Amino acid sequence: MRREAIISLLTASLILLGAATTVPAQGLPAVEGKAFLLLDQQTGESLFERAADKRFPPASLTKLLTALVVVEEGNLNDTVTVSRHAVSIQGKKILQAGETYRLGDLLTALMVASSNDAALAAAEHVAGSEKAFVKKMNARAKELGLKQTRIANPHGLDAKAHFSTARDLARLTLIALSHHRLAELASLHAAEIAPLNDSRKIPLETTNILLGHYPGLNGVKTGYTRRAGRCLIATAEREGKRVLLVMLGARERWWAAMDLLDYGLARASYGRLFPAARVGQ
Repeated sequence: MRREAIISLLTASLILLGAATTVPAQGLPAVEGKAFLLLDQQTGESLFERAADKRFPPASLTKLLTALVVVEEGNLNDTVTVSRHAVSIQGKKILQAGETYRLGDLLTALMVASSNDAALAAAEHVAGSEKAFVKKMNARAKELGLKQTRIANPHGLDAKAHFSTARDLARLTLIALSHHRLAELASLHAAEIAPLNDSRKIPLETTNILLGHYPGLNGVKTGYTRRAGRCLIATAEREGKRVLLVMLGARERWWAAMDLLDYGLARASYGRLFPAARVGQ
């Protein structure tokens, strides 16, 4: 089914079901998948979870850690020349070798459009090589207390010893979104970048179909590989309640996410935001 048709179907269903006000059934949502964690951001309470501490490949959810390291260690005004190695990567690609970009534009591309070549180009610039950047990612993961996370690359393609858990990814998300730039990028429906040494414009469209179509959704990131399955990190706020959802290896992503977010928002508490540092402890 084409993207436009999916969006139309989701929009129509949300209207018909009254997703903005409907309270889900008392029982837990019937969702198929490898792992889930639905977190009340006000209290830190787990509202729903399955295998939240079991390791699974995170696909492009990896890019959230990539983006965090880029923001913390890179100068977003730097000029980056795209290498041949960066554009040789498989999966989503939008760049051409030899083009130059501001590092901040590459950050936008990897967050909004989940561009693998942008993630790799940014990583090479910040650390000098992909291998050196991966070391930084793993060091940062350790500092953040992501005890069940091991990273093999900055883009999220399947690799040996590349894994995380729903709980680790929830913790990472809350920390990453404390950076204003990352929170802003995670919520964008679309953007545009352009190489500094060429006149072409590159439109970027979010991979998160729920943005703009699920009431209250404000981010964050999608992921998919054949091994990882359909993955999603989503945050939503409604009537002062905030929830965070992590899904790994879901068979059906969008309908399941809406059911879980409805469930969480109906049960979440009001109050101050739960400190990111306590997630997973």
